[in-house]
Amino acid sequence: MSDGGFLDGFHIHVPEDYDADPDAKLGKVMAPYGGIERCALSTCQQELDERESAGAYMFRDLETGKLVILCGECAPGVELNHSDRFLLIPL
Repeated sequence: MSDGGFLDGFHIHVPEDYDADPDAKLGKVMAPYGGIERCALSTCQQELDERESAGAYMFRDLETGKLVILCGECAPGVELNHSDRFLLIPL
């Protein structure tokens, strides 16, 4: 994956009232991903797959208001460096 400037910091925001199963992963979407087949990151476009792309994670693009699905390889970089634009959705 091209880093696209995504690898310069670390920040995860979890709402204080969020209560999930201890084994759940914040934002992780279970297959078949609502018909979405590829990572939304333009520099990736990897096919979403539990084994190959480490699953899929849902974010809200705060600029457009749209939901986006990113592969498990891209999601950490986006959460780390672009949390001001992309909000990881607690599922």
